[in-house]
Amino acid sequence: MRFVLPVSWHRSFYPRRGGAPLAVEPSGDAMPPLGDAARAAAELAAGVTDAAEVRRVLAPVRTALAGAPERAYAEAADALRQVRTGSWAHRLAAAFLAPDLAGPDFAEVPERHPLAPLLLASASTVEQAQGVLARLAPTQAEQLREPELLHTLAEGIGDGVLDLYARYWTGRSVEYTLAGVPDYLAAMIEALPAIGTGRAFETLLGLAGQRGVPAAIMAAADRFPDLVVPLLRANASRPRVAELLSRHLARHTGTAVVATGAVPRLPQWVEPATLPPIRVAAAPVVQRLMRGEIPPEAGDLARFGWELCCRWEEAGAPPAGRWALEAQALVGDDETAAGLAEAVRRWAGEGAGQRVAAGIDVLRRLGGDAALRQLHDLATTAKSRAVRARAEAGLAGVAAGLGLTADALADRLVPRFGLAPGATVVLGDGPHRITAGFDDQLRPWVTDEHGTRRRDRPGSPFAAIRQGVRKVTAEQVHRLELAMTAGRRWSAAEFRVLLEHPLLFPLARRLVWITGPPGAPGVAVRVAEDRTLAGVADERADLAAGDVLGVAHPADLDVPAWMAVFADYGILQPFPQLHRPVYRLEPGESAAARLRPVAVVRLLALERHGWRRAAVEGARVLGMERDLPGGDVVAVGLDPGIALGPRPDRQPEQRLCDIRIRTPEGRARPLAELDAASVSQLLADLAPGQETSL
Repeated sequence: MRFVLPVSWHRSFYPRRGGAPLAVEPSGDAMPPLGDAARAAAELAAGVTDAAEVRRVLAPVRTALAGAPERAYAEAADALRQVRTGSWAHRLAAAFLAPDLAGPDFAEVPERHPLAPLLLASASTVEQAQGVLARLAPTQAEQLREPELLHTLAEGIGDGVLDLYARYWTGRSVEYTLAGVPDYLAAMIEALPAIGTGRAFETLLGLAGQRGVPAAIMAAADRFPDLVVPLLRANASRPRVAELLSRHLARHTGTAVVATGAVPRLPQWVEPATLPPIRVAAAPVVQRLMRGEIPPEAGDLARFGWELCCRWEEAGAPPAGRWALEAQALVGDDETAAGLAEAVRRWAGEGAGQRVAAGIDVLRRLGGDAALRQLHDLATTAKSRAVRARAEAGLAGVAAGLGLTADALADRLVPRFGLAPGATVVLGDGPHRITAGFDDQLRPWVTDEHGTRRRDRPGSPFAAIRQGVRKVTAEQVHRLELAMTAGRRWSAAEFRVLLEHPLLFPLARRLVWITGPPGAPGVAVRVAEDRTLAGVADERADLAAGDVLGVAHPADLDVPAWMAVFADYGILQPFPQLHRPVYRLEPGESAAARLRPVAVVRLLALERHGWRRAAVEGARVLGMERDLPGGDVVAVGLDPGIALGPRPDRQPEQRLCDIRIRTPEGRARPLAELDAASVSQLLADLAPGQETSL
């Protein structure tokens, strides 16, 4: 059996040693004594009777063990063997942390033991998992519905999840359960695409007509093409399978192939005679064009493909014709990307979720700066939270493939509008020739062929550039302010991207920067006119290859000294940095003492500034959270909670309660340990009367 861990499962999955590769493996150099950590975790868990809560407590330690160096793991395993000599609770907690220790437990675990469900996450055969299931009470077996167990069992027992979950839901055959239990079908559609076995994929093929299954088949085809393509060909006579094979081959080879070898009947909405022409310079045209031997005239193929897509939409977007949309990833250009992004926004308003998801995926696969800029625009400005989240995920995937962070990719995607490094551009010829550009404040200016300043004419070539720069400047000012409040750091190489950009450089010049990670002592610097760095006394500062720096928060600065420097140079800041209020907690004071009830409208406005909804139960949001420097998360509870239906301005004020800091490992952290900048921003966001400029 093969298994490929989907990216979306990384936070709902219990890894095991020797299993699917971890997204981030712990470093052997920085690892704590795992033996002590594992022993303490098992001892702590043994005193809890809720198996789901025990899994939550032990999950970070299990992840650390799965990626630990051999020596560290061996020491931890020895410690856990000693723990297993205690009660059954100790034994089961240790087996969850190190599944290779669980061998005898599957046959010996007492029936209905409170922690018996832990063994499901350690099973490596369907017989082991079914043996555990037979010993569980009905209420305990309900834990199989949790995504974490489903995902972990998909890796551990492969397509055996078909049998295990059929036994749980009906006690009858897989076929009977697939036909009669929608929840079982939904669980299998999610799990099977990650499992590289013929049975898993043939089960999906047998359900190709069911809602959601075609997308699962395409996901499996992307992960296991050597297994899936032959099975698709062998089953091409089944409903929709031939279409899925064509889509898969078109996506990965650039050529649409009909599985049966027959010429397909074109939909009525195509009307080939009225499509834009594709001009080429040689014949036979079609075969050589499809093989890439002769390029079409610039733009022809893109216009042809986009017209097909528009006609498909006008015909009601029939599912069988979605190839017209997916073909844009192969033939599209910059104009296609702009049109497709507009269509995604329109489809989101119409509730066409599948079309929205496909359109965003096409933008991601189309690639190129224009398509990725449109994807970034969707991720930051789309009205729908679901569209923003999907676009963010697409950008994150592209960034990871390039070895960049999402923020670093966003820096590289800021358009230049044809401007030279000094933010100037020459337009026109002869007596109509003008030189235009932007000053240090990014205000536009125009000179004629004699160098005389004049007003720009409406509708001139520079008017479109001026409008685009105004929009981009507002976006980048907002991003830089968010970077300050979130503690973002640039490497030396990433910072050079800002210095070499005609629009980002003037913004970077008007801010104070600071070296080092958030909360650590650093050196405050500014960007000088010659794109070098200078300190508060105008001394030159240099960045070494391994240094990082970020937009300085005033809590970390000698504000009066820097105000004097900026006043001397006449520098106006793009947002309040040096004039930003700084809030601090007095010794022994709690953040809760500063908090007062807050209007729902203000709380929801924080979503644009790094906060997100959390703890959604039913139709009510019971908390909000945001990321902190270093990977920590701050979460705050809301009482009575934000109802998802009524208008925000008609809901009662929310009482802020239970402020918690959570580390990436799930450990609680006191607010007093936060750096001064994070505390100041937290109070500014949440305490009435302490608004930020965001």
